[in-house]
Amino acid sequence: MVVLGLAVIAGLGVVVGNDGGGDSTNDVSANGLGPAASVGGLVAVPTERRRIIIDLGEATKHAAKIMVGGVVEDLSTEPAAGTSGHPWADIDIAQNTGGLAVILTQSGNPFATVPVWSLPGLTPQSFVADCGAASIGQTLLSPWAARPDALSVSFINTLARSEPTSSVLLDHAERLCTRIALNPDADGTPPPPAELRAQAKLLCALDGRMADIRAAIDSGERPATTGTSTECPAIQSRGGALSEPNRDAATHSVTREPDIEACDLPMWRFNDTNPAGTSPFIVCSDGVTNRVVNRSPAVAFFYESGKPPAKPLGAVPGEVISVPNLEKIALAILVDVGRLVVRGVKAVGCTVLGWFGISFAPCQNPDALTESQVAKLFEIIRPGGAKFTGPPRYYSVAWGDAAGVPAGLDIRRPEAYSHALTFLNYAVLPVLGMVLNRDVVLDLSSIDSPEKQVLLDQLAGHVSAAEGNDLEFVVNMAKTILTNPELLAKFVVVFLPSLVTGGTDAVRWLRRTFGYLKKLPVLGYIDLAAQVVGLVSNSVEMVISLVRLSKVGSYPAYVSWPSYMTGEEASALPVGTCVPPASGAALPVNAVRLPACLLPVDADLDGDRVPERLVLWSDAGAPMGGAAYLADGRIRAWALASPSLPGAGRLSAAVRRLDDSPRQQVSVDMGGAAVLVGLTREGALQAIRYGDGHNQGRVFGIPPAHDAHHTGCVSDGTRRLLVTTITNPAKPSGARVASFYYALDSGDLTLRMVNYNGAYTGQPGRFQGVDCAQEQVPHVRLPIAMAPDSGGPLHHELQAARAVEMLIDAAYAGDAGQAAALLGGILPVPGFDAYSLGVWTVLHQNASALAEASETPAACAQRIRRVEQPFLYCVVQNAGGAWDFRVASTGDNYVVVAASHRTWPPVEHA
Repeated sequence: MVVLGLAVIAGLGVVVGNDGGGDSTNDVSANGLGPAASVGGLVAVPTERRRIIIDLGEATKHAAKIMVGGVVEDLSTEPAAGTSGHPWADIDIAQNTGGLAVILTQSGNPFATVPVWSLPGLTPQSFVADCGAASIGQTLLSPWAARPDALSVSFINTLARSEPTSSVLLDHAERLCTRIALNPDADGTPPPPAELRAQAKLLCALDGRMADIRAAIDSGERPATTGTSTECPAIQSRGGALSEPNRDAATHSVTREPDIEACDLPMWRFNDTNPAGTSPFIVCSDGVTNRVVNRSPAVAFFYESGKPPAKPLGAVPGEVISVPNLEKIALAILVDVGRLVVRGVKAVGCTVLGWFGISFAPCQNPDALTESQVAKLFEIIRPGGAKFTGPPRYYSVAWGDAAGVPAGLDIRRPEAYSHALTFLNYAVLPVLGMVLNRDVVLDLSSIDSPEKQVLLDQLAGHVSAAEGNDLEFVVNMAKTILTNPELLAKFVVVFLPSLVTGGTDAVRWLRRTFGYLKKLPVLGYIDLAAQVVGLVSNSVEMVISLVRLSKVGSYPAYVSWPSYMTGEEASALPVGTCVPPASGAALPVNAVRLPACLLPVDADLDGDRVPERLVLWSDAGAPMGGAAYLADGRIRAWALASPSLPGAGRLSAAVRRLDDSPRQQVSVDMGGAAVLVGLTREGALQAIRYGDGHNQGRVFGIPPAHDAHHTGCVSDGTRRLLVTTITNPAKPSGARVASFYYALDSGDLTLRMVNYNGAYTGQPGRFQGVDCAQEQVPHVRLPIAMAPDSGGPLHHELQAARAVEMLIDAAYAGDAGQAAALLGGILPVPGFDAYSLGVWTVLHQNASALAEASETPAACAQRIRRVEQPFLYCVVQNAGGAWDFRVASTGDNYVVVAASHRTWPPVEHA
């Protein structure tokens, strides 16, 4: 389902501070560090200066200061253009972000919040902090509204002010302003029921608009700029606190398609041992570095197998929320325009730009746009991700369904950590980002540091103490965490270190900053508003953070991965023979079960002049596999994209070198036939394949060496080549000999045929090549002419004709060396006896006709399918006769395998 990312974005509300900052005028002035402050404040970022005008009706008289991103500015009452006599201030907003401006009284108490944002590409305009803005600002404190992103914040503002929501907004705004005008220094007393009912109606109206927009996108329509419904859904609570998601039986009925994503080389997919579809993780590993994608909302901790969950290898955040910026939307529209597609229109991007009053030229004709790039931008739920180092043997612990936890394994502590960080990721981080006017990302690196462990213990204690149903749990947690400025400041410094600078000074500065917010409503009074109208949190789709968190119980609290063989264990295996592994030994990477035979080989696979330990294995009925263990501990696994090799019995192997680089390859004998195995430059362990022709992609197989087949290495004077020579008997005597010369592309481990030599001979000579393990190989002289076959389902008649024409030219010149590149020393052609003398002999027996034939183009049969006919018929015809040829492909090159000559009497003219 495509979700409108600008709207339904997880975030929770704000209430912080019951001690310290914000209680005196002196404290207020102490916070004026400015966005560019580099000591004891936020890290400097590019900002945009905007003017904000305060117009809160009767409540305006209480406004004295304003805070944005922790920076407090005095409001000015000096006359200024466009202010209509209202108080104003110039504020700095971090570019391409959104957030909340907090309006303060003279005593430093906050009594209203209003949205602010900086959208690049728009003409800056002044913000008007009116009662509607105050209502929207309080709404942004609800657990659904926005992250500190310019589009999400400005979108909520735009949506709330459009029909039918605008009328509901007006009702709540008037009631809110009436209350803060009478009581600006709030003492924590909740709003009257009438205001709460108005707020609940506003939340439901926005939720309805969100649902309409999302439904339009899903159905391929352009979202409307207005809606119809403002009613709250009447859905009963399903109960259950978020602190025990696995108790909800409904979550256990969730089924998910297993992930099939591949890993980027040189990493390999590390599949867990849990039943298909239950694990939320995709793990890519190289034996040392592990990259994890987490599709669960819960933060996960990873521990080494066989050890208690005390010292984590790493931690991975849960799902995160991603919001596209204007540049991405505009770029996506341009991409769609560039495709010149005029059907299947879903001009979502243009509608979004229109909501912000942006006139974008391609949108003048939106029916010429497609949704292909644009709609993808609005899938906002993104999986969490992180990396850690550790051997390929571990398990994970997360807040979730504990049904599969092994007996005797106590996971209570890491599960509590996961519970705390998951809540903070969904509830606290968006709030901090809105207040600090910065994008925030949970930093879980060095998760085992003492500072993080101490803070995790504190946070976990607070989580375990929270009670209530879903919404009450979130609100109680918000009160516990967000009303403790010192704890919150430490959390920012430890888990969001990229935000601040100054160490101890940063803690002090953050503590003062969060202290100003102590009297803002926890989560924007959403819990009280829900109670007044009898609404439950999970019935409103806006509360997406609660909906996501309620899914935690559908994922296992414990996930394990197999204990794969390490480099140290691989090095301990005896080299030279394929032996059964010891009982209980760790599996080689990607082996589905303990193989019947393990064959260790030492070879310099990556060319660093340090041998790697290659472990090959074979098992009856299963494909051959392998894993290469590098000197630095990293593991290169058998590439999944590589063609699998047939199973075999006992294996044997020998080290080879197929090119002039230091890289070595391994020839693996699988009980008769052999394959060549090596490492690509990207780090994939795979069998060498054909690189071109219609054999492209097939594994290069080497049949057993005997009188009819030899494989070895030669040099053409410029590079090392692999040569394969095939000898077949000919009738009535002699033999047909074909030699194929291949050059190795060590980047992708493919062999490309660079030359061919074929002929009929009365007595086959000695094989040209030598063992590829030798440092020195013989030099050979190769012909130049070639007629390459580029593959495909049909024969290439033009290339076949070229082979015929070049062969005739070579024969006319008497150049047997060049002719050998075009002669087919392969299987005889059924029903075509001319090969009994050899094509070269036939040509020489009719030498007198070659001169005329060399001036005549060859014509070959067209559109001949390879699977139906391995040969093409070609003819060269002139006044005195015709040459008939049968042409075949070696797999990479066209050669002539049979020839005959026909003559007829000359035509007599009267």
